[in-house]
Amino acid sequence: MTPPSRQGGHAAPGPMHLVWFHHAGGHGESFRAMAAHLPSHWRVSLVEYPGRGALAHLPAYGDLAELAAWLLPDIAPLAQQPFAFFGHSMGALVAHELARQMQARRLPPPLWIGVSGHRAPQLAKPPAEQLHALSDEALVDRLKHMGALPAHAVTPAYIDLMRTDLRACETHHTVFAKATGVLPCSLSTFTGNADPMVRAQDMHPWSDHVSKPVRHHVLPGGHFFLAGVRRRQVLELIVHDIEAARRAEAHHLHPIDIPTNPPFIDHAKHPSSSHDARLGLRHLEDVDRR
Repeated sequence: MTPPSRQGGHAAPGPMHLVWFHHAGGHGESFRAMAAHLPSHWRVSLVEYPGRGALAHLPAYGDLAELAAWLLPDIAPLAQQPFAFFGHSMGALVAHELARQMQARRLPPPLWIGVSGHRAPQLAKPPAEQLHALSDEALVDRLKHMGALPAHAVTPAYIDLMRTDLRACETHHTVFAKATGVLPCSLSTFTGNADPMVRAQDMHPWSDHVSKPVRHHVLPGGHFFLAGVRRRQVLELIVHDIEAARRAEAHHLHPIDIPTNPPFIDHAKHPSSSHDARLGLRHLEDVDRR
């Protein structure tokens, strides 16, 4: 791998590369259907974790930091061009931890991180609310209630995978240190207004992890609001916020210009708009769909 030419800074101008990180129990194809309306000149990579899909022959990681370290060699070369991360639920933690590990290795960080459906990492989940320690029967009931477990997926192998993913999330606790832990990038949060797993106010502390502009979005729906009727609106918001981050970077927006408590934007009260851009989608490894 050729080292990036600007250690610690963002990559030179060029086409945007958006990297998507899936939820617990998900797989690399989880976001393919969503991506049909992203700009055609963007490159989009779908990350797949070990233990599923094409990587089913590899053991899943029960430690989120170790998972991020496993992904890092494939992600690091992307730092030679403008890139952004988006992660839903478990994917939000993976995206953030991976950005932290890149910064620790003096690699250029993502220009923007989108975190969806997961509380800020410094907010440890109380043991009584953790799912990975539940019995199989109780875990299945909770997942069905969340809409996270189709009937055909109730197999021992899938439950084991889901439990491992949940353990990785629920035991991952970032001790936030302002002097060393702030990422020099923009960030947006996304949450459903009826999500039983995370409240809108649990998303606000994500602001502590970056030094550049932050936006908070609330959409109608539950934990999997991304698959709801506002799917296209979510994609529009992602595009809008990434482009805003690029403009801010180009104009060297100083942290003093950033609101200390950016408001939540409640899109549940506003109609969605249309967006007719097309997509050229690629898998992180070798899938190239033009």
